[in-house]
Amino acid sequence: MRRYQLADTLVVESLKPLIRDTLYPVEVHRYGMTDGPPEYLFNEIYSFAVDDQGSVFVYDQRDGVRRYAVTGEYEGIVAGRGNGPEEVGSIVAMDASGAGRVGVIDQGNRRFAVFAPGRPSWSRPIGDGMPQSREGAIQFHDDGSLWAGANVVFPESGGIAHPRAVFLRVDGEAAAPDTVYTPASAAYHCPTLSTIQYARGFWEDNREPFVPKVKWALGPDGTFVVGCPASYHFYIHRTDGEVVRVARARAPVGVTQEERDFRERFPMPRAEATLPAYAKLIASGGGRIWVWPSQPGRKEPVHPDVAASFGVTHTWVMSWQGAFDVFTDEGDWLAVVQLPPGARYSGYPTEPNVVIRGDTIWAVEQDALDIQTVVRYEVPGLGR
Repeated sequence: MRRYQLADTLVVESLKPLIRDTLYPVEVHRYGMTDGPPEYLFNEIYSFAVDDQGSVFVYDQRDGVRRYAVTGEYEGIVAGRGNGPEEVGSIVAMDASGAGRVGVIDQGNRRFAVFAPGRPSWSRPIGDGMPQSREGAIQFHDDGSLWAGANVVFPESGGIAHPRAVFLRVDGEAAAPDTVYTPASAAYHCPTLSTIQYARGFWEDNREPFVPKVKWALGPDGTFVVGCPASYHFYIHRTDGEVVRVARARAPVGVTQEERDFRERFPMPRAEATLPAYAKLIASGGGRIWVWPSQPGRKEPVHPDVAASFGVTHTWVMSWQGAFDVFTDEGDWLAVVQLPPGARYSGYPTEPNVVIRGDTIWAVEQDALDIQTVVRYEVPGLGR
């Protein structure tokens, strides 16, 4: 490990984690069933959240947001499907805090909304542009404030203005009483907007996983993390004002020539020879930063009807397996935490999220019959 000061930035470069052995989470509890009453069966989990007491809130596209006790018992519907004040249309991100306080970005009804036991719901219209459809796009901070990702405006000319607003506080009387911006330098290393011809791309467009796009995360304690995965480095903006540049040694993950040739044949994102260094940054609070490195694609057979229509037998999908790199907010590479075999996570905005607090992880598992459940794991050996 090498640590040195460069102007006002502390630089930390690592070759190996402090905990040398890979850590493996252990299942503690499961929410939902593979066979049972309908309130314990999930149709499709797009997002879920966990409050301070450990209660789990699951957005299932069939009937809205359900609540489960920390011990797994179903406790009812928090917000049903619909366009009323106590309902949700289509949630693209959610978070929970306190005793059952749930915040959502409801794209179906074009609003931010908060639901809490025994209180009327609170909502605010979403402005122009597309709300961020990404993990961590809405979140409660430790002081109780609610923050949401700034709406994306697709630039007609392909130009982008800097610095870029990425988080807004949405629980105040003013439209945006507090705002978090990415530094102007972030886009200099990630300049490509889109590789799809005629597409109006934007620099944080996660729909193109083969091109480095600026990544960022805001932690519940106010820690802000941002980086360009053209190489494995990112910046931690700590609440005490210190900026830490974190880097680790990692060989690039290649994309096979077979997959690249396949993508050239169809109107889909073009693959580069190597993948970006990482796909996701997560500021979990408590002095920890979790990074999901890019994983190699997985070749899978297609349905016979698809094969007959397009003349292909296989396609490539994003991997749902891999391991997190865990760092401290002082820049130390702490550990590698392997995702459990049944868990489903890719860091991609159309896939289920994870919730991480301390040495506890909640993730979605999906079995061979595509039945989903939420599982709570603990990571032995991480609490140091």
